[in-house]
Amino acid sequence: MENRIYAGWRVVVGATVGLGCSNVPVALASFSIFVIPLSTEFGWSRVEISAAVTFHVVGTILIMPLVGPLVDRWGARRFILGGFALFAITLAQLYWLAGSLLHFYVSYFAMTIAAAGVSPAVFAKVITTWFSRRRGLALGIGMAGSSVGSALAPMAAALALSEGGWRTAYLALAAIPLLVGLPFAAAFIRTIEFIPGQLEYGFVESGRRIANGELRGVDPDRKATGACSDVVATDRALAAFVELTIGV
Repeated sequence: MENRIYAGWRVVVGATVGLGCSNVPVALASFSIFVIPLSTEFGWSRVEISAAVTFHVVGTILIMPLVGPLVDRWGARRFILGGFALFAITLAQLYWLAGSLLHFYVSYFAMTIAAAGVSPAVFAKVITTWFSRRRGLALGIGMAGSSVGSALAPMAAALALSEGGWRTAYLALAAIPLLVGLPFAAAFIRTIEFIPGQLEYGFVESGRRIANGELRGVDPDRKATGACSDVVATDRALAAFVELTIGV
């Protein structure tokens, strides 16, 4: 049989790049770049500017408990694609910031809610549905994307700031999730599917294909996470035989 790269690794690539274009690397890691320019432009103190981070964190606290159930219901891929689009919009609209602290605070509060779809929890859910045996390795690679993004996004913001000012820098940051994160997620983030001969990486599902739309009436991501238990419940003997055969 021809050796094929397990499709789950494509998902890891999408998750790694996606996390590098998400909220923490793009919005928070680059926040300090804007402190002096905003203070100079509007006369705000550093304390007033830094308070936006507090609103950002409060938004995270409020939205994250809701993300899990909503992802289970509507699917992680849909959340990720929508999250990148909304995150880019909330960043880009700061180009029109006109000296209102309320606008600034509301923007950073709304930003974390808009970006909830591209939080580490959502990407972790996608990765874990594809991997069983090498789940830790896959998660480690995926989560590293956030650190890489945290190193690169401030550099991009600083470069844009030096070339065109802080408004241009916000547009440059908005381009990261829109032009990098969103296309990569659309191309690489998929729900779990069965590939003959490669069950040792993912869930044993008795030779049945788990793919978008094939099990009607069930959310694709819920199919992925629940596939193993559902099949074992209905075809326990066959699933056990497959496990013994391939050495899962």
